[in-house]
Amino acid sequence: MPGKEVNRILSLLEENLREEPHSDTNLRLWVQAVRRSTHPPSLETVIERVGYWRVSGGSLDAVFYLYVLYALQAIDGSALARDSALRFLEECRTKARFRRNRTKSFEWLGEGSGIGRLVHHSQLGESPTDKEFGENVSPLLRLSGRIVSIEAPQAGQIEVQGGLNAFFVPARGGYSSGRSENKAVTCFLGFSYDGLRAWEVRDT
Repeated sequence: MPGKEVNRILSLLEENLREEPHSDTNLRLWVQAVRRSTHPPSLETVIERVGYWRVSGGSLDAVFYLYVLYALQAIDGSALARDSALRFLEECRTKARFRRNRTKSFEWLGEGSGIGRLVHHSQLGESPTDKEFGENVSPLLRLSGRIVSIEAPQAGQIEVQGGLNAFFVPARGGYSSGRSENKAVTCFLGFSYDGLRAWEVRDT
């Protein structure tokens, strides 16, 4: 889509959000559009906008994107952003606790910088029934991390860059309790309402 058209859509979505700050749909569309703008704003500017919509309308997705945006800053090395990411993540979990899709990753970490690092799940293609995401992984970034705990074959935690923990399924990669803790790994990182999720975990 031409940049001029994207910018026009952004303007219309911002008008809609001023009138309906509680609309998750408008907010999702705005975040998708802003990353495709010819001159995307800084993460700080996007956080300020989304924070305003959270206060104005109490939207679940406003809280979701605040934790995701602060997580991006934490991955880039900001300790203050990590604290904010954890705070908004807990708020997001509480708001989404009754949602059936709360563990689905709607956004993913990709290459690039700023808001452009976010990859919407629709960009990954159709998802097979046994996978969280589609076959097109080319936009995604492999992030370094370390296995910090394995509670069961179906539940473990990886600390990724920035000091945030991501849920993963140890059995899928052949990892086990008592043998795999502290192992250095890489993974694709998804963002769900319930928290960060690591996929296709591999040894470094």
